[in-house]
Amino acid sequence: MKNVPNIKIMGIGCCGNNILKYVMNQSIENVGYMAMLLLNFGAESTIEIHRDGVHGLYKDGNWNAVKRKALVVELDKALTDLDVLFIVAGMGGFEGTTMAPFVAQRAKELGIMTVALVTRPFSFEGKIRGQKADHGLEQLQRYADAILVVPDDALVTLMGKNMELKEGFQKINQFFYQKIHEKCQLLNAAENPSLSRDEVRVILQDQGESFEDFFLKN
Repeated sequence: MKNVPNIKIMGIGCCGNNILKYVMNQSIENVGYMAMLLLNFGAESTIEIHRDGVHGLYKDGNWNAVKRKALVVELDKALTDLDVLFIVAGMGGFEGTTMAPFVAQRAKELGIMTVALVTRPFSFEGKIRGQKADHGLEQLQRYADAILVVPDDALVTLMGKNMELKEGFQKINQFFYQKIHEKCQLLNAAENPSLSRDEVRVILQDQGESFEDFFLKN
């Protein structure tokens, strides 16, 4: 681990990049930003696979080998010299569910320590979407050093049936930002100039305050 770790945050898909946009508008020192799948997003780098249709990359449970290889090349450029990667995404759709584990796997292969901060869809969005989310989470657990999941159903419990979804999702944005900010502060702390990988893993795996506790306090 370098004295000053190279840290980036990647937003994947619509949900992930909405979270990333919120984080980018806050203040985190020594952190870079990457967007995946959204065009003209404003992050330092964007990995875009919409050119030939996103489902042309991964269809019927199988990767298009040529497009996958091209994506790995592009992804490797974005991950060059990286020490820690934060992935933010929503599980249940195509982009977050498929691409978040893909990115986490490649990061692991490159020796990059990874934290995934993701949402799980509302129950009312249907059984199939929930199953897709669970499958994506199972894949993430194989590759990420730490995973933090906020189920959207928590908003129903905490805000009631008459909740404003926009307000609820903003709370999730704030919660994920706080988690990333706290971990980045520890990783960049002057009193820890040369953290070992085991020490970094402890920092990344520490769950700390739950979303429910954060919500009630804020």
